[in-house]
Amino acid sequence: ALAGVATAVHRANYGVDDRALTAAANKLWLAHFVRAVTAESLASEVGHPRPAQLRTLSLFADIGELMLLRAASALWPEHLAGGQPSDDLRAFAVDHARRLSALLLAEWGMPTRYVVLARHAPGDAGASLTTEDRANRELLAGARHLADAAVGPGLFQREPVPTDSMVTVPAEIGAEVTRTAIAHVRSMIYA
Repeated sequence: ALAGVATAVHRANYGVDDRALTAAANKLWLAHFVRAVTAESLASEVGHPRPAQLRTLSLFADIGELMLLRAASALWPEHLAGGQPSDDLRAFAVDHARRLSALLLAEWGMPTRYVVLARHAPGDAGASLTTEDRANRELLAGARHLADAAVGPGLFQREPVPTDSMVTVPAEIGAEVTRTAIAHVRSMIYA
């Protein structure tokens, strides 16, 4: 199951047939990639026992946005005029991307914890989350916040992360993690 999902979040799957959507797909990939690298870096900085797991969790949690872009480009091209989502599509994505991520991960046979983490947004009560999963969710929210501040939000703008639900990270660590993520992205792009 892990190999199948890893293939789905691979860079090549962010390609679209419509040239007008290439910039949108690239923006979505960049946001997902920087969030994932930032999650791993932040996890390492705060002493998480498995930082690479947070990178993977971040990519898995965002898979619904990628699938929505692919579906919208085929089914609702009018909602992607000029390569940008319409307000209706953006609202739909905000409401459904997490649910779609969770459904896809469940369909692909991923462990329940991945499905649950993909489904629960920061600030949700998350009664079904363990203490470790709550901490991971909040770390992912902090990474998303840092990454989105660095490269801008992904194609489908989500509601801002409530500041009271984010991991408290000293500013110098957050800035360093963000710089590290950006440097890594640049090295991948310009290699």
